[in-house]
Amino acid sequence: MTEGFSEDMQIYLRSLPAVVDCTADRISYASWFRVEAVNRYRNGEGPTKIFRSRGLGPETIGYKRIERCMDRWKKLYGGKTIVSSATDSDTNITNQMDTTTLELQLDAMEAEIANMRATICEIKKRKLTQ
Repeated sequence: MTEGFSEDMQIYLRSLPAVVDCTADRISYASWFRVEAVNRYRNGEGPTKIFRSRGLGPETIGYKRIERCMDRWKKLYGGKTIVSSATDSDTNITNQMDTTTLELQLDAMEAEIANMRATICEIKKRKLTQ
């Protein structure tokens, strides 16, 4: 096993919207990102391209981590249709959403709040050390 993520790398990873939390050896991803990744994969995009587009390229987190995540998420969602919420602001038409979609949206919002809190804490720490 590798040495894990440095403190600076953990700060970087936590700053990404697709990441809910990060420790030296583990990354927790936002539900919306997991759904997006599986949908994009089903549409023919490669896992590396998907992760890299969210700041999580193999040079940052490693190829194996990307491949294992995709394998796990594909099994998790199986053949289920995964719906992501979308709103057409021009015509004010909202797609119908089931409970799962609403839960995924809530998870994404909670992840974003957690990332913002972590960023605020890091900023406060930096100010205290200056």
